[in-house]
Amino acid sequence: MTPFTIFRIAAMGAIATFGVACVVESSDPDPPPRPTAVYPGPAPSGSGSSGTASNGAPILVVVDTNKTMTATPGDGVGIFTEYASGGHWHVWWTCDTSSPNGPHQSCAFDVQASVQSGSVSNVKAYNLSDRDELTDDPQNVHATSTTSTTVQGVFFDTKPGASIVLRGSISGVADASYFFFVQDGVVNGGFQGKLSNPLELQGSIP
Repeated sequence: MTPFTIFRIAAMGAIATFGVACVVESSDPDPPPRPTAVYPGPAPSGSGSSGTASNGAPILVVVDTNKTMTATPGDGVGIFTEYASGGHWHVWWTCDTSSPNGPHQSCAFDVQASVQSGSVSNVKAYNLSDRDELTDDPQNVHATSTTSTTVQGVFFDTKPGASIVLRGSISGVADASYFFFVQDGVVNGGFQGKLSNPLELQGSIP
């Protein structure tokens, strides 16, 4: 599996152009991300946090509120997390099926987001097939899917400011290097250390 090495970050509600125009919307959670324009970027493996948690607990990372990422589906493996003010989360994932260095096969994703304070509501997945599964309860959202050259994901709400704990595996491999988010305007905050899986994430502004 090949983690993504190209990203594009944009403020929600803005229009940014890098060769191809891409409109990022924040007011309506229905449309999936538009993975059309990317720019070369780092291949980080961590967050703005320092090191790993000494007690074995998930590392807590702060996600820039109202910032999004786009990535070309099929070109790399990733589980991407975005947070919008008011308690609105978007977790989505892509495979490296079309990548020259990829296995030219689909990826079996198992993604779970949990809250320890408050509850999860307004759960809505997109691009899942009849063979994929989405389950949720007051504290958890759990998706399993077989992904190839599409973007798949889920929107859900928590109370503003609540953190989530993200767990993810791809074809049975729970590798934290596949986790991506925006911190301090940079993918994964530019951190080159080792993330935890599970990983705790919280919006910078509730």
